[in-house]
Amino acid sequence: MTTSDKSWSPKLRRIGEYERDDHTYLAKEDECFYFGEYTPSGDSGKPAWSLSKANQLLVNLKKHPSKEGTAEWNHKLKAINYVGKLISQNLKQERLDRLTFVPAPPSTPPDHPRHDQRMLQVAKAIRKDVDARPILETIEMRVPASRSASIRRPELIKANTRVNEEVVALRKVAKVLIVLDDMITTGSTYVACRELLKERFENVQVYGIFIVRRVPLEPRPAPLNF
Repeated sequence: MTTSDKSWSPKLRRIGEYERDDHTYLAKEDECFYFGEYTPSGDSGKPAWSLSKANQLLVNLKKHPSKEGTAEWNHKLKAINYVGKLISQNLKQERLDRLTFVPAPPSTPPDHPRHDQRMLQVAKAIRKDVDARPILETIEMRVPASRSASIRRPELIKANTRVNEEVVALRKVAKVLIVLDDMITTGSTYVACRELLKERFENVQVYGIFIVRRVPLEPRPAPLNF
């Protein structure tokens, strides 16, 4: 998979002070990381996938479940495997045994026909024996962040998300939890997940890994350090 443009990096990048301003709800103490930068198409008239390598990867990853069995579905499977292996390469292998990966719950509940477990599949592609579980699940269908014109508050997402205790009971949860999501926009989903996990499990650390972060259509000026 070609990833040669500046929208993508094979190395995880930390969301620092400058990038944090693009993600409304992230707190200074939130430790979140990403590979690529997703650029909205806006009024360009161009399809989102054509704007960058990061965009193309995300579009492939988000192929609708109705595409299963088609040629398009193969692009999704390749994207899942590629990102999973990339995460594995960015983490020390001996530490993987001490992590629990928690996919951010999609906009649909588990029993919905359009429920997409892509982030769980990405987590399982990191390594065969990795602890990856859908500990959090959506209660009622909601509008995906990428399609919502309004900023969704973390407390609303939190109220519509629950801990699946049957999944929790499968094995002991690690002290370091990684919330895994495809894209960070405002940060509201991550914050809701972080709060739920910290409330349910004592003395855990929560980090976020995102395939891409959404960047604003109008770039902000870089800070001048003089």
